[in-house]
Amino acid sequence: MLTPSITSLLYLLLLLVFSCCDSSTGSRASPFESCSLNEAEQDIIGALDAGEANPFEWQDGSAQDAQFSPLVEYLGEKPIVGMGEATHGTAEFYRLKNQLFRLLVTEAGFKAIVFEIPWGNALVVNDYVLNDIGTAESVVGQTYYWTYNTQEVIDLVQWMHDYNQGLSEEE
Repeated sequence: MLTPSITSLLYLLLLLVFSCCDSSTGSRASPFESCSLNEAEQDIIGALDAGEANPFEWQDGSAQDAQFSPLVEYLGEKPIVGMGEATHGTAEFYRLKNQLFRLLVTEAGFKAIVFEIPWGNALVVNDYVLNDIGTAESVVGQTYYWTYNTQEVIDLVQWMHDYNQGLSEEE
């Protein structure tokens, strides 16, 4: 049996595949042609939004932690959670991921985060987080990718460092 989330993803995938088809020929529109959803497709998107969407209301640059409760409850049961972003370097995405990661650590017991950076650069960040070698700014600054050299990532690395201080090695 498919879960509602998987079913929703399948519907969305079907929409993406068929939404740019010419109804008379069934062929896909070229990438240079305008493409829009028909009324039935818009109704499906509306139903998905109503049943699956979990909007966040931002205050003081962040969402309230209670708004994450359904997401943390759902993700907390997963062994691995991937957090991407629609655009690189957008502060709002990094703030959202920062908050979500903190909640997954404190409420769901997550213990690791992986950044898409070269291994040696990741070890430098790890040394700061676990062994207090360097500063958050210096270790983030050497990660190679400009997308991580943001205040939001520095704040996350600083939080991980501070959170780990005083914990045993097993923790």
